[in-house]
Amino acid sequence: MANTNRQVVGPASIFGRNVVISRGHVYMAGAIGEDEDGKLLTGDIGDRTRGAMRVVERRLATVGLNLSDLVHVTIYLSNYHKDFEAFNIAYAACLPKDAAPPARICIGVADLYEGTDVEISAVAVTRDPLRYSL
Repeated sequence: MANTNRQVVGPASIFGRNVVISRGHVYMAGAIGEDEDGKLLTGDIGDRTRGAMRVVERRLATVGLNLSDLVHVTIYLSNYHKDFEAFNIAYAACLPKDAAPPARICIGVADLYEGTDVEISAVAVTRDPLRYSL
């Protein structure tokens, strides 16, 4: 039986959908620092963090939202102790200055997709809960 309590948005990847809306919440798959062609960004952890946040921002835009609508973010770092400070500076710079930052958790992991060093998954809340109250 199909799950009628959710709406999928945007294209699917080999991992599933990039955006799923359920009961007014927008769940996003992990985003890595890649360009619009899907190529991993070069540079340092800050470059890839900013790139991953741009991916999150583009996904939010598909449902009329932006980074100020985020309520929770999960961050995965493959070099947690080495990269946390530089990651945190880049991450904070990406967030809107006029909105409360989302709750977050940052987790150190052994390895990430394509050998990247940062992956960001996020949850937002829709501005029109009646439209997305499936």
